[in-house]
Amino acid sequence: MALYGPADASLDLGLFTLTDLRYGLFGLPDLNYHTLDHQVRGALVIAAGIPVSAGSLTALTEDHEITIDARLASWSEELVLTADFSKLGPLTLTDIAGLVGMETLPVPFGIDPGAGITLGAVTLAVDPTAANPVEYLTMTLYTEAEWEVIPGLFTLQQIDLTVRVTAPGPSAQVSVLVSGLFGIGTDGTLELVADSDTRRIGGGLRTDDPPLRIREVYRHFTGVEPDHVPDLTVTRFQAGAVVPSATVPAAFDGEIVLDGAWQITEQVTVTEVGFDLLHGSTGTTFHARAGLVLGGVGVVLRAAYDPAPDRRWEFAGETAPDQQIPVGRLFADLADRFGGLALPAPLAESTVDNLAAEVSTGAGRLFLTGRARFPVDGTDVALTLAVDTAQRSVAGTLDLVVPVQGEPSTPPWSCTSLRTRPPTGSPPPTGTCPRTRYPT
Repeated sequence: MALYGPADASLDLGLFTLTDLRYGLFGLPDLNYHTLDHQVRGALVIAAGIPVSAGSLTALTEDHEITIDARLASWSEELVLTADFSKLGPLTLTDIAGLVGMETLPVPFGIDPGAGITLGAVTLAVDPTAANPVEYLTMTLYTEAEWEVIPGLFTLQQIDLTVRVTAPGPSAQVSVLVSGLFGIGTDGTLELVADSDTRRIGGGLRTDDPPLRIREVYRHFTGVEPDHVPDLTVTRFQAGAVVPSATVPAAFDGEIVLDGAWQITEQVTVTEVGFDLLHGSTGTTFHARAGLVLGGVGVVLRAAYDPAPDRRWEFAGETAPDQQIPVGRLFADLADRFGGLALPAPLAESTVDNLAAEVSTGAGRLFLTGRARFPVDGTDVALTLAVDTAQRSVAGTLDLVVPVQGEPSTPPWSCTSLRTRPPTGSPPPTGTCPRTRYPT
């Protein structure tokens, strides 16, 4: 049902005069599946026109009427009217300020929005009974401006301004949010927003674009050819930046998630790969993070890069606290990867916890440490294992509590245990743990 107001009906809101007022009453049936009956949700739509005359704005050569409307589902809702001013065409910042009853609009960070500004959506929160009917307004300004945040590294393009004016008039309070696009590589785009109060920028990777690859990101921020970086697609890029000031230096950080696995050595492949990016006054760093499954249990790894040939990516990490792995299953996994690394027989039925792993892509080495526990003559014995795939060795430290005159000694004694399959040319192990050792 549509109800039209009387001819030439208008409403003066101070900033604008609404003309051609009309109202629509809607009943929207909604099936209730519990009662198998329809419930009707009512809505009131209020619509009007805002006349904008030729000559009132710098570039305006003909009259326009902008449609403005609101929808209410209950009488207690705030009355918010919305209009789209984009058909007015390119405007200046002064034009837009005058349109909302202001002399000028502040733009943060010294950004020059230029002359070809498009005024998009404008919303008005209205109380028709108040002395100042417009409680606040918001508007979106589309520009083609650019803002170089970090010279040579980070430029925000296609700047948009979201303006909120509270209590329009001489004592109006104005806040401006800056948003824009940051292009990386051939097709990658970050959508970012800058807050003038905190001087922080944040946002993420725009969806529905062609894929961005981590090598493109690495090349953009370091200027170095990324041959040592996996050629994987970025699925998530959450970015943040600090706008520089006289006292605060510029900074940029990013949390990057990749799709796919990364073979870091001939025998080791990691999954759930990501990078942490940090740019500051001292330069740019990339730290890798990934997951490695050993014996069916995951190890979370992190790595930094060293260009030295014997180092390169050096990963390190550990399992969750008290996560236990059967030693037999762990060594079966290692044997599959490294060709028959031997398991000492006494450890076959034990479990290992607190497993830590280090992987050097330069040396091609996997080094593991963990704590194995197994019973000996009714006593729980702890053995700290160390597995070095480069040396093809298994070594460990055995902690024993030895009774002395009926009382346990303090601290427990330690000794180095066996090594299996020593490197070619090295002498076989000659020492074994003594049965007992007494303090002097």
